[in-house]
Amino acid sequence: LGSSLKRKRMIMHLIKSSIMLLSLSFGALLFTSCASVPMMGLQQDQEAKEFKTEPSKSRIYIYRNENFGGAIKVTVTIDGKLVGQTASNTYFAVDVDSGKHQISCLAESNSQVEVNVKSGEAAYVFQEMKMGLMSAGCALEEVSAIIGQKAVRECKRAQANF
Repeated sequence: LGSSLKRKRMIMHLIKSSIMLLSLSFGALLFTSCASVPMMGLQQDQEAKEFKTEPSKSRIYIYRNENFGGAIKVTVTIDGKLVGQTASNTYFAVDVDSGKHQISCLAESNSQVEVNVKSGEAAYVFQEMKMGLMSAGCALEEVSAIIGQKAVRECKRAQANF
């Protein structure tokens, strides 16, 4: 009777351990595999990486140069208008009028940042993935041109809706 009880406990322990290992493996896969979003062509990507803006316009670069949360697409808006979705190592280059603009990312935990861009200049916004309770969250941060340009060069240009 004693050995039968020990055997059942060992089997239950193995089952629980297997379930935990599968859950952790699935979670790791979810946060490291790659999502797919509509992309711009190579020429448009290269042109945006010249970091030139029209004198009468401003440009906002929103980039996500990390692999964490790669299976998650994150919706991005500027001034409440849909820009599109980011995936790992993607960026948007969006031409806007000069002035203040509210950039948002929408995930389990949303984030917003306001940038103020002058005509002929660009702003750079880093989108960071955050661990969430049920799914990934996001955070936005305006960065310098030096940091932003280096990061954008590591990414591919995603297709923006405007």
